[in-house]
Amino acid sequence: MFLYHFGYIWCPIQLIEVMEKPLAETEFVNPDSGETVSLFDYVVRKAGKNAPPWIWNLDSMSKSLGFRNPGGDVRLFAPLAWLIHQKLKS
Repeated sequence: MFLYHFGYIWCPIQLIEVMEKPLAETEFVNPDSGETVSLFDYVVRKAGKNAPPWIWNLDSMSKSLGFRNPGGDVRLFAPLAWLIHQKLKS
């Protein structure tokens, strides 16, 4: 398990892969709109005008990762830069 940091939210995730494509070229279908969108554009739109500085400073050419929520089977995507650390099992 890893921790992922999006905006002000911390989420445990199961890492599937570090992708070769950068954020600007990683595309998926936005579940809210049904349109195909790049991960970079999605993150910027989702974060909104009051986004923390690390979102506005995100490089569109940085790598992305594939993950799923613990116990989930849906593949999701995120900026690799926001993967924080491995969560140790207790």
